[in-house]
Amino acid sequence: MFLTTDMLKSRFEVRLAGSDRVDIATAWATWSPALGRLCEAAAIKDVQVRAIVGLYGNATSLDALERLQNVGNLRLIECQQSIFHPKVYIFRGKSGDWAWIGSANFTGAGFTRNDEAVYETNDVTEVVKWFNRRWDKCGALTSIAIDQYRERRRKQGVSRHLVGLVGRPQLDLQQRLAYLSDADCWSAYLRALDRCNESWLDEGLGWSVLGESRSYFDTIQRVETIAQCENWIGLSTARIRMLLGLRDDHAGAWGLLGSLEGAGRAKRTFMNSEQEECARVLTRLRGAMAPVIEASEWDFPDVAVTVLEEVCPKDGKGLEGFGHGVVTRLLALARPDRLVSVNEGSRHGLSKLFDLPRSTLGTPGNYGRLLERLYELPWYRDRPGRSKREKEVWRMRAALIDSFVYKHPSPE
Repeated sequence: MFLTTDMLKSRFEVRLAGSDRVDIATAWATWSPALGRLCEAAAIKDVQVRAIVGLYGNATSLDALERLQNVGNLRLIECQQSIFHPKVYIFRGKSGDWAWIGSANFTGAGFTRNDEAVYETNDVTEVVKWFNRRWDKCGALTSIAIDQYRERRRKQGVSRHLVGLVGRPQLDLQQRLAYLSDADCWSAYLRALDRCNESWLDEGLGWSVLGESRSYFDTIQRVETIAQCENWIGLSTARIRMLLGLRDDHAGAWGLLGSLEGAGRAKRTFMNSEQEECARVLTRLRGAMAPVIEASEWDFPDVAVTVLEEVCPKDGKGLEGFGHGVVTRLLALARPDRLVSVNEGSRHGLSKLFDLPRSTLGTPGNYGRLLERLYELPWYRDRPGRSKREKEVWRMRAALIDSFVYKHPSPE
């Protein structure tokens, strides 16, 4: 029988219902309704599962690997010299054996969106022999294999050209907020951050939370030194682009924490900082932020609220063009341990997380209330472990909230 994409999900359920054993070999695996059905069958009917999954381009999701490991036996292909590219499914049961051979990976896109073709046959002898040879060649899954893949994926990200092939997950803001809301201590926060990082990697947008480049971690770590410079007059164009989060596809993900691409007056002020009026504005702005940069932890949130009151335009006072979005980005980058960016992408999530009005979230009063509620969270008040990495994350734990609450407008 010849199967096309629109037939795969229902046909998979038919074959699964008649099986007591399922073998799968796939180039990539991600969450899909078919994976959900397989997990149910393993739990309820004790269907035996063996899966061989490729890891090329880091496009296989950790969620899928962990689910397959939990319900059956899993083996991984590292694809160091060539790409592991088969898509083979073998269903074995008392009523007969069937095999699928075709183009559909065990992914959301493979079973629902891509234009796939699969041939179904009950002549499974050679397919079973091939699978068994490949299974033996893989070797058993080591206890650290998935953790090693997680670390590699965190550092390298996901190959963007594979995202369309495997499909983006159907994650929403509420799920990422749940990761953070469930954290009741520092170690739980770290686990939540790892899950958040994995979810953004699966989105395939070209950046992550904890990666060594093009990530929240890298952006905060590198831009903090610019935000804390004693003088913002005469910054190079590259440093201005980093500080303001202007688009730069090749060098970094500077727009995380709220890009100021649309903040025309603020951009012109920084870009023309040696002009007398621009220099005056930047001197006043940097002077207003000095107490925040130098403040002890006990001085917050008062010092941050004072900056917003002094700088943000209101009743003819303040600095024109330096509204709440601009100023809270600069504050969060200058003191990522204590302050949060309120931007268009994060405003709704922050409102839900801290139960504050969305429309007035960046105003001095509500920004202060947001910070007070943040400082009371148990994971925020907890202390980090001894590792260098944990201490680095702890020093940016307030600014990293953006990774949980940010909502990307639409996939590229």
